[in-house]
Amino acid sequence: MTARHAKLRFVKTPVVQRIDREAVEENTGEKFRYVEPLEMAADFVADLAPADCTAEGRGLAEVCLVLFNANEFLTVE
Repeated sequence: MTARHAKLRFVKTPVVQRIDREAVEENTGEKFRYVEPLEMAADFVADLAPADCTAEGRGLAEVCLVLFNANEFLTVE
């Protein structure tokens, strides 16, 4: 899995800080645009993305997922 992930390239996506909106004024029917800042994005701390991890870390995570999804684990109640 490490060799497979060493060949992959991931692009880190930026956090959206503002949204460009388009609306229609209800009295005149004219279209207008405005920018809405996202206040909640100012303090947002994103989780680690695949671009932030090494190939070894991504490969290990994938192997762990395969093991946990195997039917060899039982829950005891």
